[in-house]
Amino acid sequence: MRTLLKGMRRAYTLRSVATALIVDDESNLRKVLSALLTRDGHTTIAAASGEEAVTTLKTKPFDIVITDMRMPGMSGLDLLEHC
Repeated sequence: MRTLLKGMRRAYTLRSVATALIVDDESNLRKVLSALLTRDGHTTIAAASGEEAVTTLKTKPFDIVITDMRMPGMSGLDLLEHC
């Protein structure tokens, strides 16, 4: 198992940098996820709601969207229809 994890970590570090959109109504969670991804060299943009994320998605492409599923207003599932 350790060998597999080492191999996975090595494969992960060889991957290119991703641009991630982080969507969550809880600011602390957005900050933590953004910090972790940024520390690994990725670019992050955060949105506090599904509606804000839809507007952001229209401005630039993202490699990955990480979203809370339960948010006031637009749910994460509804947001994914716009990706």
